[in-house]
Amino acid sequence: MNCKPGDLACIVRVPKCEAPIEAALRDQLVGKFVHCVSLGRGDTGALDVWVVRDAVRLELPCRWGTLKIDLMAIEDFCLQPVRGVPVHDEQLDEVPA
Repeated sequence: MNCKPGDLACIVRVPKCEAPIEAALRDQLVGKFVHCVSLGRGDTGALDVWVVRDAVRLELPCRWGTLKIDLMAIEDFCLQPVRGVPVHDEQLDEVPA
């Protein structure tokens, strides 16, 4: 599991699918940031997905033109959480004189 509830995460990959759809997803999603709200289950029940706070608008090619959808959840494996590096008030690795 990459993320935890409340994490800010960057979308770093997209799921495998048909080439034109995968290319459109990559162009529109990779590099976007989302807030992970709660853990859900994927359509197949096999993949962990994160419900995101703000929907991401997607435009995907289809045989009738362009399909516009709002992405409300994304698989955990597609996300890289953004977490700060712990900061200490004093340097702990210095040798006292």
